[in-house]
Amino acid sequence: MNIRIIFLGLLLIPVLGISQSRTITGRLLDSETKQPVRYAEININDGDSILVTNHLGYFQTEYEYGDKLMASHIGYETSEIPVPESSSFAVLMNKSYTDLGQMTFDEKELAESGITREIHANELDSGKNNVKYKESWQEFYADFIEMVTSAPTFKDSLGAYTLEVYFTVNEKGQVRDILIDDTKSYQAFQQKGLIEESLMNLNSWIPATQNGINTSQSFKVSIISVEKVFTLVEESAKFPGGMDAWYNYLKDELNYPSDARRLGIQGRVYVEFVVQRDGGLTNIKIAKGIGGGCDEEVIRIIKNSPNWIPAYYKGEPVVSKTIFPVTFKLDYGDGRSNSTPKLQDYLRSNVRYPAQARRMGIEGTLYVFFHVNKRGVMSDLKIINDIGANCGAELLTQMKNVPPVMIKNLKQGVNILPVTFGLHDPPEKRKKLMYLKITTYWKSW
Repeated sequence: MNIRIIFLGLLLIPVLGISQSRTITGRLLDSETKQPVRYAEININDGDSILVTNHLGYFQTEYEYGDKLMASHIGYETSEIPVPESSSFAVLMNKSYTDLGQMTFDEKELAESGITREIHANELDSGKNNVKYKESWQEFYADFIEMVTSAPTFKDSLGAYTLEVYFTVNEKGQVRDILIDDTKSYQAFQQKGLIEESLMNLNSWIPATQNGINTSQSFKVSIISVEKVFTLVEESAKFPGGMDAWYNYLKDELNYPSDARRLGIQGRVYVEFVVQRDGGLTNIKIAKGIGGGCDEEVIRIIKNSPNWIPAYYKGEPVVSKTIFPVTFKLDYGDGRSNSTPKLQDYLRSNVRYPAQARRMGIEGTLYVFFHVNKRGVMSDLKIINDIGANCGAELLTQMKNVPPVMIKNLKQGVNILPVTFGLHDPPEKRKKLMYLKITTYWKSW
C-alpha cells in the first residue's frame, strides 16, 4: 500500500508541470464608462516583452503560472492584471488624474502656489506624450486665472474656500467630463458654473498620445479663493453696544485663573482675531500673553463672544482683523498692594519630592546657581551639588518654569539658592519642598 502512494505521487509531478502554460485573451475597459482602453501597453515580468491592446482594448498572450502582467496607459493608473482561471476575461482600469497643483484667485498669489505651478508645468512640458497647451503649460495657468477673475460674475472677495476640479482633454483636444467636488459653501457654489465655462472656453489643446495614437488625459487642479482681510477700513468692527458693552462683557465673563492669582501674575493679554462679514469671530490667537492660564481664559471668552458688528468699506461689510487688550489686575480687597509672590513661595508650591528620594530616605541641601541680567532674564542655570535621586532634576525643571515677572524682582548678578529636601515633615506635606532660602553672594556683573 505504501509503494502505491509513492508511485502515484511521482506520476503527478510531471502532469502538474505540463498544465502551467496557456493562452489567455484579456480586454481592458474603463471602470466608469466601460469603454475599451485602446493602445495600452502590457508588460510581462518587467521585461522587454510588451504587448499593445488593439482599438477594442483586446490583447492575447501565452501565460505561465506566476507571470506578472502590468497594464499602463497615460490616462489610467498603472496596475497589475489579475489573471483568473478563465482563458478569456476583462479588466477594469481606473482613470488617472495628473495633479496640476494649486491655483490661487488673489491679486497677491501665494509664493508656494507659484512654485508649485512652475514645477508641474515643467514636468508636463517635458513629457513628450502629455497633453500640450499652446506653447507651454504656464500659459494655461495664466489664461485660466485671467478668464475666471475677469468675468463679470466673479467677485474676488466672496470668501475663502477650496474646490477640487477634475477635467479631461479628449483625443480631439476638447475639454470634457468636468467634475467639481460638492461643497457646502454657498460662495464656492456660485463659482462652479464660471469655472466650468472658463475651462470649456480654453480650446488651445494638443491631445496626448499613446503609442502614436491620440488619446485622452485627465487632470486635477485645486482652486483656492483667498479671503481678503482688510486692515484699513472706513468703520472698524466693534462689539455690539460699543466699548462700554465690551468692558461689561469682560467684567461678567472673565474668570481670573487660579494659577495666575496664586502666582500674582498681572498684565495685559493682547488677543488677535478676524471679524467676518456676518460678525462671527475666527482665527483667534494670542499676539502677546502673560501666562498663568490668562491666555487660555482670553481665548475662551472671545470664542464665547456674541457676533460683532463687522467693519465697513465703501458701504459694504468686509472681513477685518483686529487686536484687543484684555487686562488682568489683582485686587486683594484688604488694602494690600498687588505685589508679586516671592520665588521661594513659587518653588514651595511646585517642587515635588521625588518618589525615588523619599523611598531611599535621601535628604539634604543642594544649591542652584544662576545669573540675572539687567533685563531681568535668568541664565547659566545649573546645580552645584546634587544630592541625587532626581532631586536636582526636579528643581531645575521648576526653575525653568518660574514666571519671568518673579525673575525680574530678583537682584542682578550671580545668585545661589540653597534648597533643602527633608523628610521629617507630616506625611501630607512630604511631596512639597518646605525649606527654601535665597542668598546673593555678590551683585556685580
